[in-house]
Amino acid sequence: MNKGCIPTKALLRSAEIMRYLKRAEEFGLSAKEVGFDMARIIARKDAVVNRSVENDAFRRMLKENGIPLLEAKATFRSPHELQVSGQVIRAERLILGTGSVPAVPPVPGLRETGFITSDEALDLTTLPESILIVGAGAVGLEFAEFYAPFGARVTVIEMLDRVLPQEDEEISGALQTYLEEEGIEVHTRTKLVRVSRDGKEKVALAETSEGTKTFRAREILVATGRRPITQGFGLEKSGVEIGHGGVIAVDSELRTSQEHIFAAGDVAGGYLFTHKAVYEGEIAVNNALSSVAQEVDYTAVPRVTFTEPQVGSVGLTEAQAREHGHQVRIGKAYLKHMGKGQAIGETQGFVKLVVDDKSGKLLGWHVVSHLANEIIMEGVVAIMAGLTIMDLSAAIHPHPTIPEMVKAAAKGLVEGPGRLSCC
Repeated sequence: MNKGCIPTKALLRSAEIMRYLKRAEEFGLSAKEVGFDMARIIARKDAVVNRSVENDAFRRMLKENGIPLLEAKATFRSPHELQVSGQVIRAERLILGTGSVPAVPPVPGLRETGFITSDEALDLTTLPESILIVGAGAVGLEFAEFYAPFGARVTVIEMLDRVLPQEDEEISGALQTYLEEEGIEVHTRTKLVRVSRDGKEKVALAETSEGTKTFRAREILVATGRRPITQGFGLEKSGVEIGHGGVIAVDSELRTSQEHIFAAGDVAGGYLFTHKAVYEGEIAVNNALSSVAQEVDYTAVPRVTFTEPQVGSVGLTEAQAREHGHQVRIGKAYLKHMGKGQAIGETQGFVKLVVDDKSGKLLGWHVVSHLANEIIMEGVVAIMAGLTIMDLSAAIHPHPTIPEMVKAAAKGLVEGPGRLSCC
């Protein structure tokens, strides 16, 4: 709430409005003198975060249920005891949810030259003239989309072969094209190996598939992932084991190596999403208090990247489905063919449905589109419910809407290519 989802979306809203102002003439409007005040943009973000904290439903629920909240540092004394503000708290069951912090790669010269992470980027009151973003995951690309509309020269480098490497390959490829059309420079298969300073500029040396390349920028934003917080609170005294990648090792019931201690959220690894952490928290609480254990199921965890267009996905990518042994069929429909897309001037993107050829069940649902974050929820429900492409084809979609793409993609699979449906 303070450092992730809410503040970044507040900043991206300002960038979104800037984009629309620049496109005003498309809609018969005039906005010739468009300016911005980065300090006021940051101040608005801070106000949004403060209101969110004040209206935090989780705090309210704790209070209403008589559960005390101690905002203080806790340190393990033993597997069952914590030292908190001078008092010792003993518990039969414990849940660890310590979260994560930005991970910084050990690149020579990086710390000496200086850099920012997503934490510091939230508070920059002056727009960098140019910025090099290291990492083309969701965090890096969202900040690229924030800086670009205000005139910063944005360059993104990624050591893997595509942006958003966890997403379906076609979705990643389309998004990279859209980013480049916006003026964001993207370099994949590019690994940062050294950083130095030359006057006011920071100079980054990178290894690429074509040899070494030099990038120059006023600022460097490191967005190379996050690392779990497992130090600074005496975890070694709890007896809890650390697993691969530095995360706390848990089983399908979120139990750690200590039977009475559970872990949830970023510290337990996997998807680093707030909604996934909340889901795990609920299961951890149930398993700590109930005799009927629940197991986690990540089949239908949605992923959203708030670029423009946005990316939303749930379930298996086409490649993953084939690796799992499925014979698959692919359904697609494009936003430019939808009346709503034309009406609102948002025509970039498409929906891609991955379907098991034998059963017709939906295996994966992938969208790159305006408002993909809203479209993807239909996919979550469909995959959770085990729906087939026939079920989806029969569902009535309101007209005109962006999710009509889903209907069109399903109809194309059921009735053959070229079959478009308005609803």
